[in-house]
Amino acid sequence: MTATRSLAPASAERRGSKERIGTAAVYVAGGIVYYLLREMGGLDFTASPLLYGLMLLVACRFRPRLLASAVLMLVWGAAVLVDGKGPFPADRTAPFFMAAFGLGAGILLLLRGRIEPRVALESIAAVMTTAGVWFYFVHDIPMLEKTWLWTGYFLLYAAGLLVGEWYIRRVNQPA
Repeated sequence: MTATRSLAPASAERRGSKERIGTAAVYVAGGIVYYLLREMGGLDFTASPLLYGLMLLVACRFRPRLLASAVLMLVWGAAVLVDGKGPFPADRTAPFFMAAFGLGAGILLLLRGRIEPRVALESIAAVMTTAGVWFYFVHDIPMLEKTWLWTGYFLLYAAGLLVGEWYIRRVNQPA
């Protein structure tokens, strides 16, 4: 019984390490791909939420709690693209986004066995609030649309994960 207890923290620690390093690698790769697609590929800014959703979906491989945010960002990103390219009158945009989020909620319901509700709600609240505020102000503050800003954000987030990993390893090193 004692051996099992002493192995459990080490196993959880390795799992956490894999989660942080894997997610950081996805964010670095995603940031680079985002930059290349926007700057060299000519991809429009309105594709950003969809690309971020794809990045979160890939990161779910290492950090499963991102699944709920990935689903909603993908649905929202698709809605942003359709709304930006579609013939929606101004009074139809809000209902269109409501329907898109309803679709996202339905997908989350189907995935409920893979999503922990409390963590998913915290993740969704943080990601969707940040993304919504960012998208709201992008028309008034043109810098928010800059590719370098969002690439830097992804790289900074990855650096934070790696610094956290380094700190945990350093603290847990035997003296």
